[in-house]
Amino acid sequence: MNARELQLGLLLLKEGKLTKDQLKKALIKQGEIRRFGRHQRLGEVIVKLGLLSQAEIDACADMQERISAPVGDHTPLGLLMIERGIASPSKIYDTLVEQQFSEGMLGEIMLEKGMLTRDQLEELLRHQAAERASVELA
Repeated sequence: MNARELQLGLLLLKEGKLTKDQLKKALIKQGEIRRFGRHQRLGEVIVKLGLLSQAEIDACADMQERISAPVGDHTPLGLLMIERGIASPSKIYDTLVEQQFSEGMLGEIMLEKGMLTRDQLEELLRHQAAERASVELA
């Protein structure tokens, strides 16, 4: 399993689309398929098991793509917020979509909506700055 598949599985868990047991079942099934020399993506396995529809997988994959879009030398702000339990993936996704129609930055939009505090935003931005600094030193 690659990192993107793991991210999709975790996203489906955090969104309440799958239970831990369902995800485990899908991962075990994916492993069984691999033992026979074939590769099947996690989303495909989940659909074949009847746990979610292809449309649900596609929607989560789109959400995953927007949330984890590379930004260069640091972890995307939305991904940090999800990892720290500040916001759900769907809240981040909705805000990213809204951001396309405004001039605002993700953190500022979420601050205005009361989805995080100024202290939380400043701490997340410090984290990103530290990541950038460590990349520059490397």
